Parts: sequence; C-alpha cells; structure tokens
Amino acid sequence: MKEVIHVFGSENNLTGIATIPENINKKVAVILFNAGVLHKVNAFDMNIDLMKMLADDGSLVFRFDLSGMGDSKKSKNNSTLNEQVINDLIQSMDLIEDKYNINEFVFIGLCTGADNAHKISVADGRVMGVVWLDGYAYPTTKYNKLNFIRYIKAAFNPFKLLRFIRKKLVAVLGGGSDSVNDEGVDNYFWELPDKEVYRKQMQEIFKRNAKGLYLYSGGVNDYYLYEGQFFDAFKDEAFLSNIEEQYYDNADHLYVIRKHRLIMLERIKKWMRDHFLVE
Repeated sequence: MKEVIHVFGSENNLTGIATIPENINKKVAVILFNAGVLHKVNAFDMNIDLMKMLADDGSLVFRFDLSGMGDSKKSKNNSTLNEQVINDLIQSMDLIEDKYNINEFVFIGLCTGADNAHKISVADGRVMGVVWLDGYAYPTTKYNKLNFIRYIKAAFNPFKLLRFIRKKLVAVLGGGSDSVNDEGVDNYFWELPDKEVYRKQMQEIFKRNAKGLYLYSGGVNDYYLYEGQFFDAFKDEAFLSNIEEQYYDNADHLYVIRKHRLIMLERIKKWMRDHFLVE
C-alpha cells in the first residue's frame, strides 16, 4: 500500500491523499471529504479509520479537503458555497479518473458530508454509491407517534426539558433549523430537501443502478427514531431495492465509542464487498 499527495483542481488549490492498495479489487474509488468545517480526517479521525479499513480491503481511497478547509486553499471564483462544493467533488473524481483510470465512485459522508454526497450523486453520473452517516430522514406516522411520546416523557424530566428548550432557542435565535450535532462539533446547517424533489432525484439515480447505504445513529433522534423510518417514508418506490438502511440507536453521532465505530466500519466493508468487487 502506498499514499500519494495530490494538489489539484482548476485553480490548483485543492489538496488530497490517495491511498492505493497493492491489489485493487474494487471497481470503484472511495472519496472521503469534510463534514461541515472539519478537516478531512473528520471527527476523532473517522475518515482515517475508514481509509485504513477500505484500503486494506482493496479499495483505492481518496480523502481531500474542500476549498478553504483544512489543507486546501480558498477558491478565487464567485461561486456559491453549494456550487463550489459540487465543483470540488467533481474535480476530485476527474483527478482519480485521470491518474488511476477509475471512473466510478462511492462517496461516504457524515452529516453535512452526507448532504453533499447526495448532491454530487444527483449532479454526476459517475457516482455509483453513497454511504450516509446520519443523512436525510423524513417524518412518518410512526415517527410522529414516537416523537410525541418522547416529548411527553421529557416534560417530566427537568434535565431533558431544559435541553429541549435550549435547542429550540438556539434554532430560533440562530435563524435556522437545529444543527444535526447538538455538541457543536459540526456547526453547519443543511436543509432537508423537499420530499417530492428528493423522490424524483432518487428515481433518476436508480436508473443507473447506483447503491445506497444509509446508517443512522442515536445522536440524531430529533429526526430519526426507528430502523425502517426511511423505507416507511417512501413505501413502494423502486429505488428502495438499491438502498440498505440500518439504525445504531446506542451509537452517538460521531461514533466515539470504539465498539460502535467498529460495527459501523464492518457494515460499510460488507456493503462494499457485496456491491463493488471486481468480477
């Protein structure tokens, strides 16, 4: 295995590291990048753990910083943040395709990284897989019932009640929705796409047989409360046949506890083997 540093992009401002196993046995390259404003190693070195595990299992892995983050310089163009992120992600694929002759990709993203992973899968047909760590989830009838019960219980617990009030005040005074990470590590807001817009996007992505692994932790119980909630929100949609969903209710948002992280890593490794081994 070797690692190669790349400085790339149309402005030569992006910096990343390709980890290349001796024997590549996956037909896709894996791309890891920032969650919110965190450096490309991600919280508690999550992307390093992902890189080591995936590269050891035969995947070429490229981890890099988006413009203006970590080791990458700011872009000088006048693009919006969303446009710049998409452009950076496209350029990361262009680099890997040019240097290593791999033209299909899996993006793995935590929180805002999951948001951006979905956006690039919509924008570029080379994306054949997306792994979400606490990505989108839509409310269902069961979710609403569980959420109501949760709030009733919280009303009789002064500590939970104060925590709930604080979060709502932060959301109102901050002028936006709740941050996914209550501890402020990923203090960056993403907006849940309109459900019908998302449905149409996924129908298009399904046409190229792209796969999805959606992992949720107990750290996002503000919007996800039970395994199968994503499937319940989109019953009878054909694209569900290409998605796997799992809930780790005891895990925190950043998988800080080692045993929880190892379970999550092994789940991703299995999914990669199931769908992307070279035939």
